[in-house]
Amino acid sequence: MRAAHQMLFGTVILSALSLAGCSNDERVGATSEVKEHEKVIVAYSTDLNTFDPVFGSAGSDHSLLYPLYDTLVSFDEDLLPQPGLAEEWEYLNDTTLELRLRDGVTFHDGSVMDGEAVAFNLERATSEESYISDLNAVESVEVVNDLTVRLHLQYPDSSIVLALADRAGMMVSQEAIEQNPDQIQRAGVGAGPYELVAWETGEKLTYRKFDDYWNEGEPKAEILEIQVMPNQMTRMNALQTGEIDFATSLPAGEITSLSDEEKFTIVEGSAVPVNMLYLNIASAPLDQKAVRLALQHGIDRAALNEAIHYGQGEGAYQPFPSSYWVYNDELNNLYDPDYARAVLEEADLVGTVVTIAHYPEAYDERVIDILRHQLAEIGIVVNGQAMEIQAGISAYFDEKSVPSFMSRWTGRPDPQMTMTMLYHSTSYYNTGSYSTEEIESLLAEAAGTIDNPERRAEIYDEINRIGLTEEAIFIPLTFQPDIVAMSTDVKGYEPNMLGKPKFQMLYKEP
Repeated sequence: MRAAHQMLFGTVILSALSLAGCSNDERVGATSEVKEHEKVIVAYSTDLNTFDPVFGSAGSDHSLLYPLYDTLVSFDEDLLPQPGLAEEWEYLNDTTLELRLRDGVTFHDGSVMDGEAVAFNLERATSEESYISDLNAVESVEVVNDLTVRLHLQYPDSSIVLALADRAGMMVSQEAIEQNPDQIQRAGVGAGPYELVAWETGEKLTYRKFDDYWNEGEPKAEILEIQVMPNQMTRMNALQTGEIDFATSLPAGEITSLSDEEKFTIVEGSAVPVNMLYLNIASAPLDQKAVRLALQHGIDRAALNEAIHYGQGEGAYQPFPSSYWVYNDELNNLYDPDYARAVLEEADLVGTVVTIAHYPEAYDERVIDILRHQLAEIGIVVNGQAMEIQAGISAYFDEKSVPSFMSRWTGRPDPQMTMTMLYHSTSYYNTGSYSTEEIESLLAEAAGTIDNPERRAEIYDEINRIGLTEEAIFIPLTFQPDIVAMSTDVKGYEPNMLGKPKFQMLYKEP
């Protein structure tokens, strides 16, 4: 099903405004009439998979979807829930969440964003065709009135509120979907601050300010253009030459070239996305626990971080960085090469070859080289297999043709979402469908722990202890430093722990 949806795209220019009968020349021409300071140009690492929130699976999509789609719930820089299209929410009991909606919100096609539209979207997000698993607890959605809906849950779920700040909470025009559901994948129609002008696949996305946006005074820029630039150095060079205004995910070792404070502003921070090895435990040789444990304990993450991030990031010993509220400071070192080699020797598996799919970027190649060297010392032979982004995602998650995949878990607003998606046997991201009864019991307990964050953190500690040190279900590697840079006339940037920039906040001072 996922592969079928991903094949709907071609290298074409499409727009939500085509639903209104505008030609592409008219739409693009309109964007060229704005003044230079009314347009912000961003360089971003990846292109979009689809504009339909329920059919996407790449975490990198979010920053390209946010301009188009407001979510029911928003979040602040620390990932605490904030009002979005829902002004307020309240648990009426452990299994009933009531949302009170913002009045006067319209979609880009002029249709009203009300209780019926919210129910339609949430029911679509929980349908069998949807890729979204964040709302599995939702049994039904009740429309109380135009501005009130209730989510009736099968069981308590502590992540539901912040799940509505993710794909599940992105509201799409019901009228647009009913007119042409396939068109939404190529040209989304939301209730966000920008509407889509054009999508040049693999090149750039162009958005135009939505004049009827509910939040008066926003957005401040007339045009937002996001250029697809996979290479870090290309993004940095484009900023230096003035080709772009804002660049994401810049290399730690090269950022000093932007040190001219009169021209550039650099913002560094930490975020929840973690570089990791995904493991298909149903695939040889990773079906052997000894091999997984050797991988887990044979990698020197501190040395890896020093070599790759020049010490500016941090080694990853769990799926959360040290600045996050659920981080356990006792789980801070997995490196034990003597133990790693011993488990291989005991299982007579020294010399095992592990194939790791990875992206064909210089950064990824360097990481693979370091892993190859480190793991050779404990008796594992690394076979790196470079694949383009979409090919790698498809090969590992859909076709399951490679046993391991080095990529980035891009994080989720609520830690329960991350823990469920990485550890639960039914998760799309757990390709081997492997877990333990104890882990799944703990996940259920954490889901039902709504008003006790300290207890939730304790539960996650125990899950990580079992899942990483005993079972090695996945291999966390490093947390990259979250480095962005912009020309000094760009304002409005607000970093967040999710590490997914909201480009719709950017604007230029005249």
